[in-house]
Parts: sequence; structure tokens; C-alpha cells
Amino acid sequence: MQSTSLPWERLIEGSDAIGRFVVKIAAYKDTAQRRDLRGGHCKSRGQAEFPYSFRPRRDAKYPFGVFVVRKLVRRANETIACLGLGNDVSD
Repeated sequence: MQSTSLPWERLIEGSDAIGRFVVKIAAYKDTAQRRDLRGGHCKSRGQAEFPYSFRPRRDAKYPFGVFVVRKLVRRANETIACLGLGNDVSD
């Protein structure tokens, strides 16, 4: 696992304990320009009141991701659809 920057450490620490059987909703580049977008995605999920988890990934281009349990994938996608993804985010 790679070392994380402080903003990612905080998002990861603040994540819900949702287990191992999860689905990636979005993956993020580790760029300063996308901190607001990550925070917006985090805030929108928190307002939707369902559990999610930010986690490191083994992908050099998109080393961090946000995950939800399978039964919430559709709801999570609908929640973040209005925010858009941008160049530093992959779905």
C-alpha cells in the first residue's frame, strides 16, 4: 500500500466500516486540484445517509477510491451524478 497524503488519510479514517464485499463507485487521482470534488462527493454521500468507504487502490493513475456495498450502488451513483466526475476522477 502506498503512503497517503493528509487529506486522503482524513477521508479514509472518516470512512464507514462496510466490510470487504464492496463496489467501487469512483476512483481519484491524488491531485490538489480535486480536493474540493472529493470533499463534495464525501459530503453528498453523507447527506444521502448511506455508508461508504474511501480506500487506497493499487492503481498508479487513480490510487484512491470510494466504495459502497452492492445493494447501494445504484443509490450512490444517483447521488453523485449531479456533481460530475472531472478529469481526475474515474467511475
